[in-house]
Amino acid sequence: MNASLKLENRLAWVYLFNLGFFLLPLGFFDYSAMQLVIMLAALGAFVAVYFWAYRCSSENMWLPILIMVAIACAMTPLNGGSIALFAYAGFFMGFAYRTRSAIVGIAALLALLLIFDQFIGVRWQLFLQYGVVVVAGVSIFGMVERSKRLNRQREQRSNAEIERLASTLERERIARDLHDVLGHTLSSIILKADLAKELLKRNDTAAAKTQLQELASVARQSLSQVRQSVAGYRHRSLQEELDALKATLAEAGFITGVQGTVPKLPKAQEQTLIFALKELATNALRHSRGKHFTISFSQNGAEHAITVADDGPCDAEIIPGNGLTGLAERLAEQQGDLAIERDSRHYTFTIRMHSTALASEG
Repeated sequence: MNASLKLENRLAWVYLFNLGFFLLPLGFFDYSAMQLVIMLAALGAFVAVYFWAYRCSSENMWLPILIMVAIACAMTPLNGGSIALFAYAGFFMGFAYRTRSAIVGIAALLALLLIFDQFIGVRWQLFLQYGVVVVAGVSIFGMVERSKRLNRQREQRSNAEIERLASTLERERIARDLHDVLGHTLSSIILKADLAKELLKRNDTAAAKTQLQELASVARQSLSQVRQSVAGYRHRSLQEELDALKATLAEAGFITGVQGTVPKLPKAQEQTLIFALKELATNALRHSRGKHFTISFSQNGAEHAITVADDGPCDAEIIPGNGLTGLAERLAEQQGDLAIERDSRHYTFTIRMHSTALASEG
């Protein structure tokens, strides 16, 4: 199936200079007034058809091309400069049709030149020689122009696809970020709200007020993080996020320990690791009945291993939901993976990330 192409109208007038070949014989041969009128009328009609073809899509160019060829054939016995008219028809053939079809059409034009030169007669001895060169050359130019337009269309489609994929990836990133941020902070908000409720039942208004103030602070922080997620920014370092996680877990009654040296990772990997730790901490807040939460860092060459565990009993098999599945996908995008191990007492989550940043910071 032919691709639908159109020529740029702004160049249409420029290419009319080739009609000089048609006008040139008027200064070298004797023509009657009637013959001059006929040739000029034919030239005017040809120009009109030329602009018609220029405005057509490639799939609709066949009719103006046929009319161009008809005008060229009618003028050839009078004016050997009709090779210019054949050349325009060849250009549009080369532009409108695929290579094989275009070559067949161009060969037919060259055959017409041969027929006129050998059997019908033309008032120009070099008609065939010049005609073959001009028609073939201009036709090839049409084929080149078609190739350029097709490449441009492919680039435009490719750019549009890239933009679409980028938009999709950005939406997925925002969805993951919002899940990570809101999942963690909403758990903290629920925890503090429940604690404030219990304190109010005991008439401990001072402690309840403190919890509500902290709840408001967590909510404001969550709002800021949501805005940062949408804007694509992250300002807190891994160490700062670890400190915030420890504080949140401590409020829920967990004793949190961080072992090893906190690695210095490229920004994208660091943000992914932060989200991973938040997701695992959120799971502990929601499901664990333990009291100790441990994050351990180790490094072997370019590979970083981060182990997360708590001492809650593992009564049921973990079925990965959107959180853990999305986390594994996110880690894979940053040369990382997530392994889940279960022994008789508890679950252990191990994150491995391969990084070219070998330096570490304490």
